Amino acid sequence: MATCPIPIRFHCEGVPEELAYTYQLPRRLIRSAAAIENDPSYKELFSDVIGPIIREHEAACRAASTGSCGRCGCSTSEILQLPINWLHRPDPIVEIVVLSVCERQECKRWLQDELEAAMEQAFLKSFRAAFGLDTR
Repeated sequence: MATCPIPIRFHCEGVPEELAYTYQLPRRLIRSAAAIENDPSYKELFSDVIGPIIREHEAACRAASTGSCGRCGCSTSEILQLPINWLHRPDPIVEIVVLSVCERQECKRWLQDELEAAMEQAFLKSFRAAFGLDTR
């Protein structure tokens, strides 16, 4: 399987320094935005490749995090890690947003919803730019 080195950056809430790594990822993940959009198996492939990397760095992300819930400020019970796929860009990268969350389900749901909405907006903006569409 052909691979290429791709930077993977973990951005932990409240921490100015990112945790940066480089991994050899399958070349078939590096595609145009249109190719990604038109391939129903892409999301599963991306998850299969990125999931183990996220799990590998979970302890480091937890140690680097603030220790309090990003919504209510209570003590952290877990961290949420949401990968943002920029593999369609000229300089491909994967960024992972890391947020602390308490044990309250409403905080976890709220943070997941916020992250997913932000990720979708970022992808749509990048997708529109790739096709020369209005990016406002």
